Amino acid sequence: MGGLRAEFGGPQIEPHIPLEGSLLLTCEAALANRSDLCLRAFVAKVDSVVTRVSYYHPVALMETGVDFNLWNPPLPQMSLLYGHLTEEERKKAQEKVYILDESITGLSFPVTHIVLYQTNYKDKTLRSWEKIAEYRLHFNN
Repeated sequence: MGGLRAEFGGPQIEPHIPLEGSLLLTCEAALANRSDLCLRAFVAKVDSVVTRVSYYHPVALMETGVDFNLWNPPLPQMSLLYGHLTEEERKKAQEKVYILDESITGLSFPVTHIVLYQTNYKDKTLRSWEKIAEYRLHFNN
């Protein structure tokens, strides 16, 4: 992520896989619904590196190995970079991902937390984004 940001710019982002896009809820309402977050930890496996025409997903990892249907949108992804990139820049960034880590596809990692953030998508710096709550997930034995 740092190597991409050094070349293409954009804000520093924490690695994350969005479970849900924007929710039009107050913080209180979102926290009141936390019983819906009774999920178990899982292992995500990187399937591919994709590009999109989107500030928040110009270069992302697509994951497989998710065994529950909570995703909205339905394709779990982890953005590696935020920014307004041209098609040529997106392709160059995608190639750079493979140069920086040629074994990126096949990478797997545990997902053990769900975090709720209050966000303002107009704030492209992410400085106003505030962590509201964090929930630890456990593997079922």
